[in-house]
Amino acid sequence: MIGDGDGKRPWVYYATGRGFFNSLHRYTGTVLLAIFLATPWLTLGDLPLFRMDLPGRRLFVLGQMFTALDTRLLLVAGLMS
Repeated sequence: MIGDGDGKRPWVYYATGRGFFNSLHRYTGTVLLAIFLATPWLTLGDLPLFRMDLPGRRLFVLGQMFTALDTRLLLVAGLMS
């Protein structure tokens, strides 16, 4: 049975995290979110710096275009080495 018998529910309140790792987590998350939101507008030459084209099955990284076939070839090359 939950409660003290009067039908009142005991509420549980969370404690705010403090310390080095919580601060590191917050700052890292902020930086990664800023990178995630800024990358669509960064370009290298005429190609985007980072772009995932899911319908076209292409990935643009640092001006290079990778397709689905490139992923398989890189996997095979990695397994052979």
